Amino acid sequence: MNNTVLGQSAYSRTGSRNTTNSNDMVYQVANKERMLATVSGDIGNGYTAALTAGVSLTVAPAAAPVISQGGVANAVSGVAGLAPGSWISIYGSSLSTSTRALAAADLVNNTIPTSLSGVTVQINGKAAYMGYVSATQLNVPAPADTGAGTVTVVVTNAAGTSNSAASTSQTVLPGLSTAANYVRAVRYPDGAIVNGTSAAETGFTSSAAIGQGDILALYGTGFGPTYSDVPTGIVSTGAYPTTNQVTVTVGGVPAEVLWSGLVGAGLYQINVRVPASLPDGDQPVIASVSGLNTQSGALLKVAASVRLAARSAPLPLHNALCNGMSAGRFMLFAGLTGMQR
Repeated sequence: MNNTVLGQSAYSRTGSRNTTNSNDMVYQVANKERMLATVSGDIGNGYTAALTAGVSLTVAPAAAPVISQGGVANAVSGVAGLAPGSWISIYGSSLSTSTRALAAADLVNNTIPTSLSGVTVQINGKAAYMGYVSATQLNVPAPADTGAGTVTVVVTNAAGTSNSAASTSQTVLPGLSTAANYVRAVRYPDGAIVNGTSAAETGFTSSAAIGQGDILALYGTGFGPTYSDVPTGIVSTGAYPTTNQVTVTVGGVPAEVLWSGLVGAGLYQINVRVPASLPDGDQPVIASVSGLNTQSGALLKVAASVRLAARSAPLPLHNALCNGMSAGRFMLFAGLTGMQR
């Protein structure tokens, strides 16, 4: 074949081959025919050569999950530790091979699954319900019977089981749900989502601000026990008042707390009236329970221009708010379970 190709006019300035198979020292070995390529084609259409090589492939084992030092924290505030029945985030590496949040199709009898994309979490030997998984973060509500003091957290997936991470469990560890540092709240009675930015909220009316004297529902996790025991993994459980009193300040001014309680799996709702004395602008919001405060930096935008018409709403408002704003509540629930910090 080489001789035929070299005989073409394009190679007229090329001399004859100086190495042939017969005098090629590399070729002159045992089983030398195995080094010859299988050739097909012709001088007019070109040639194709193929060699078959044997290889041995090894697939590297997937890395087992690892929980970072201090990698267990309140899911919305980022404060290290956990409270029984409340949402926590677990940080680390190789925690999951996929990224996804809990979807409606994952629920069984309105209950959150204990495995999502093959990932499970054990807290003090008890299975946690799974709300969000990714390689570096998991969001789960801690089992209601986690216990107090030092607890162990373990993540398992198809690649293996993680290190046993120690965390501190306490009765309350409050945090407020925020986005871009603004609380994500629901205004009464129109159900508008108040988010500080007027960012669109799919399927809902949104407002950047709320007026002085208006009523809204704040959302968060870690506000502690309720008067009735509620199964942790149930998505919608009604409304269960907190045992311990919750107080709220907006702009440093005490706000009237109309009701506080558990309204979903690990999700707390606090109904407050915005103080009438506040000036317009971004106002810090702090909720407190049992002597512990929610995270600093949570803001509520207040503006007199958006104040709703005065109305005499009955007290307490927990029934009206919890029933009238269920859609907004579960929109916030979805955002909480899928939140990445």
